[in-house]
Amino acid sequence: QKRARAGEGGTRTPEHSRVQGQVASVKVLVTGFKPFGGETVNPSSTVLPYLQARFPQIHTRVLPVEFERSWFELQFELERYTPDVVLCLGEAGGRSSISLEHAALNWADARIPDNSGQRPRDVKLLEFGPNALFSTLPLRALESRLKSLELPVEISYSAGTYVCNALFYRLLDALEGHNVRAGFIHLPYLPEQTQNKPGKPGLTLEHTVWALEEVVKTCLELG
Repeated sequence: QKRARAGEGGTRTPEHSRVQGQVASVKVLVTGFKPFGGETVNPSSTVLPYLQARFPQIHTRVLPVEFERSWFELQFELERYTPDVVLCLGEAGGRSSISLEHAALNWADARIPDNSGQRPRDVKLLEFGPNALFSTLPLRALESRLKSLELPVEISYSAGTYVCNALFYRLLDALEGHNVRAGFIHLPYLPEQTQNKPGKPGLTLEHTVWALEEVVKTCLELG
């Protein structure tokens, strides 16, 4: 599958320029995580400089893999940047597709300690919160766009019970009632991470970045 070169697509019209201006005014916050679980890289943070270079309206932040601090730092960015779209990215080693997460559970059950040593087991994230909250990203449109480009994608119904899910749930809870699209996307390992993991799938950095560029473009186009 070949990528179209920048500038292809025909003559720019006044209407096109107006729409482009509206798209440019949409503020997007994209977060990734630091490495964890013995890894030296995390695809969710590796992709951030590429996305920021591609889209001037993107603001990025690398978060710690910690239940409490990750949310504290994301809250800070939400208040400081007031985004229209929030895309949180994380690593899901073992998955072969870009996973568009549908639901966040009000539950923490950590298989391993986070990077601060915290390991909550079988506890609610918010005592009086609903059992689940749901992504406000246009998941079917995103899935359709990536499939049309033959990029590996799935809508996932489990974001796990680790830091990714906790951040996702708290984000959706905080934004409830606000006109902000928000969701979580899990990424496969990069090929370099699978070299000592026989049978584990990976996705190249080029294809991962390409898929996320298409996600951002779709969110910008839909407003």
